[in-house]
Amino acid sequence: MRAIPFFLTLLLAPLPIVAQQWLEFSSQADFFSVNFPHEPAVSEITYVSQQEAPLPGRVYSATQGRSRYSVTVVDYTRLEEIQQELIQNCPPDAHMSCRGTGPDGPTGSGYSKLDKAGAIDFATWHIIERGSEITYFAWSVVDYIGGRWIHQTNPDGSRTYNAIHMHEDRLYILEATVPKGYPEPGLFHQSLRFIDEQGEPVRYTQLYMNGYPKPPRVGQAP
Repeated sequence: MRAIPFFLTLLLAPLPIVAQQWLEFSSQADFFSVNFPHEPAVSEITYVSQQEAPLPGRVYSATQGRSRYSVTVVDYTRLEEIQQELIQNCPPDAHMSCRGTGPDGPTGSGYSKLDKAGAIDFATWHIIERGSEITYFAWSVVDYIGGRWIHQTNPDGSRTYNAIHMHEDRLYILEATVPKGYPEPGLFHQSLRFIDEQGEPVRYTQLYMNGYPKPPRVGQAP
């Protein structure tokens, strides 16, 4: 981990100017790196997908004063296998609406293929249904990996910034909430990188969309 000096400028926020050490945190278990104000706490979770599959995940979280930062990573890599287990509970006379079309069909077992394809939209809906005022909603990329950016103003005036991406069948949900009047948490929000098994940053030469053939990486032969 690398320490990064962070300075709040007087023009951005009417707060005492203090130098703070942020960390460039890397998770080899979940293949990402991001800046945190300190070593994050890590908790295991079960995330229920749109098609009600229980998926393993982790939440990496840190606080700084009244500001909160987190990265949630949900593992979709075993979704087809998990759905194959779940459809064993389908009624004997159940049709496609429960079982899906199987691993070789267009929807997968228990609609696993559609479940995975809609993972970003499902996560986006969870953010929208909170009811806070959405002030920015856009498609975005990190090293040509597609995703969403969502900014919200909460009833107490605090601001929440979300980024959602999916890479190699893992869903990444970044969230930062800062008090009213604070600057955007750019040191956190814009620092996300995806890394490979060797810990090297992943950057593609063309747009990457999860579930489609991967384009070459920068420095990699086509």
